[in-house]
Amino acid sequence: MELNKRNRKILAYLRRNARVPLAGISTKAGIPIGSVLGRMRSLEKKAIAKYTSLIDFAMAGYPFHIAYTLQIKREQFPIIVGFLAQHPRVNTLQKLSDSTSLFCTALFRNFEEVHHFQEQLEQFFPETIYSCYISQTLRQEDALTEIYGIDLEKLF
Repeated sequence: MELNKRNRKILAYLRRNARVPLAGISTKAGIPIGSVLGRMRSLEKKAIAKYTSLIDFAMAGYPFHIAYTLQIKREQFPIIVGFLAQHPRVNTLQKLSDSTSLFCTALFRNFEEVHHFQEQLEQFFPETIYSCYISQTLRQEDALTEIYGIDLEKLF
């Protein structure tokens, strides 16, 4: 979908705060409210994957946030993707460009859960797991939030 200036404005407001009233977007962006509503419906079909909340995982009781890169044999790919896609501790799952690697992040309440998850992974991927603890999130879900010449802060 081609994003023109008006659609980019609407997306920027939604990226900053998906709960912002349509009237607020309309007023600040200078777009009639009917157009905002119509454009949002179109964007929901073509560009908006879902509305969600960003969570401070440590404050929510999940202090262990770990990123994994997994190298996989091509024939194992569907089995492993199925396992990870349904695992309750996996937060993000992405296929990497080389077509035999996955990237995922997972959340845990304690080290025991981390150890159990890593043991499960090792059953699939001996010696092909790379992991690192995420100690601090410096920027999260913040792309496409800037509109040049518009002060988004006044909206909130």
